[in-house]
Amino acid sequence: MADLVVTVADDQFGALSRRADEYRVGISQLIERYLSYLVAGGSPIGVDRNDPSSAEVAGLAARGGSFDWLVEEPDLYSLADGEQM
Repeated sequence: MADLVVTVADDQFGALSRRADEYRVGISQLIERYLSYLVAGGSPIGVDRNDPSSAEVAGLAARGGSFDWLVEEPDLYSLADGEQM
């Protein structure tokens, strides 16, 4: 098991302690629960997600129809073309 050391400002520690008290758990248990949530695929809270991921951009392009014309384009090149690696 790995250890994680995080520096927390005094005011943040106080707020974290109060939040843990609300849930009737220790601070370390509260953090462990959040880590489990993240590892299970939960979205991080407070992370700027204004920029779409590459998967989201690819999905938009696929659904948008901008590249539909490529379906009718002939395959001009194959994997055999180009330089040998």
